[in-house]
Amino acid sequence: MAAANEEVAKTIIESPDAESVGKAIRRGISVSDILDKERGNWLERHRGVVIKRQTSLGHPNVFKTFDRYFEKMSQYLFFIPVLGRVLVAEKNHKDVMVVEEAIIKSMKAAIKHFDERIGQYQLAMEAHNIPVGNYNKSYSIEVSFTSPLDKLYFQVLEKADLCMLLNYNLWVDNALNPDYQKNDAHRTENEWEVKRLIKNCNYQVIMNYRRLLNHINRDQRVTRETSNIKPTATNDVAESADAVTKPKASKKTKTETAPESLVAA
Repeated sequence: MAAANEEVAKTIIESPDAESVGKAIRRGISVSDILDKERGNWLERHRGVVIKRQTSLGHPNVFKTFDRYFEKMSQYLFFIPVLGRVLVAEKNHKDVMVVEEAIIKSMKAAIKHFDERIGQYQLAMEAHNIPVGNYNKSYSIEVSFTSPLDKLYFQVLEKADLCMLLNYNLWVDNALNPDYQKNDAHRTENEWEVKRLIKNCNYQVIMNYRRLLNHINRDQRVTRETSNIKPTATNDVAESADAVTKPKASKKTKTETAPESLVAA
């Protein structure tokens, strides 16, 4: 059984699907422990389809976000649909699909906001006849996509990067505001706006990923507690000698199962 459990854990890391996660739940293998333990270098072990793309990012803060968080976000965004479908199949939780919708909504809202800002910046540049600049030293990167969701997440970073570029472009030409101090203040404010939108997307992904794991952990805990309460044939034989001296044992079992039924509900 130990070897079989290790195989299930390996499958969850390398090529997870609803069947492997569901099997882990039924066997009492902690899915969250597996994912936390194998969080680093996830793409090196992933056996699913990966689409690689060579591109670049210019703003240091956007690149730092990509460098520090993209692989982690990619893993979370890959597992969320898998874990979500397990929960739908096993318990029919109505709020599971809300998880994906909340993540997609936050990322699309960020992209929409960036597009509006980019359009405003481009109109201002055209009105003032300002040439489009570029980052003096950009960061060449290779992006590995494993799902539609991490591709959408990277689109957020790309839009944020362009937004930052045009913001600086207008700032250099003192076009955000004719007043020097206000021009500088607008640049800083626009930067923080971009950072807040990226931070919100990250928060939605992490929060909802943990939310799904908590669902699974709860189900596994209830399953373990229920299996511990149910008397096995071995326990019946071992306890037969004490049956006369402990006539209230069955009543105790009933009182212990009452709160678990509430947890399961």
